[in-house]
Amino acid sequence: RTEAKRATDEVDRCGGLQARAQQDARRLRAEVEEARKRRGELQKRLQKRDADHARAAREWKREAKRLKRDNERVRGEKTKLVQRFARQEQTQARQLAETRNALRRARAQAYGANAATDKAAAAARP
Repeated sequence: RTEAKRATDEVDRCGGLQARAQQDARRLRAEVEEARKRRGELQKRLQKRDADHARAAREWKREAKRLKRDNERVRGEKTKLVQRFARQEQTQARQLAETRNALRRARAQAYGANAATDKAAAAARP
């Protein structure tokens, strides 16, 4: 009878250990599932963040290209304006020089005509 009692106690103890082991296994499986779920969510967040960063980088690159094109266009327009103003200044300087030369010639002709008439008048006077 003591042997039977010992065997029954051993069976009960083993059953309790088995139940506790199964409970621990269920708890561990639940923890593993939760950890996998959290890992999956973290992976998704990381992928989303990487995708957002890549999208932003592409936008920055596009904006940089646009700004570079704009700068080159403005630089070209400035160069054209400088060249145009330089040509205008050259034209104005040439016109001014031509006008001055024409004025000198007119003065010289007027002085020559006056000198010739003065000489003619002087020659006619004696």
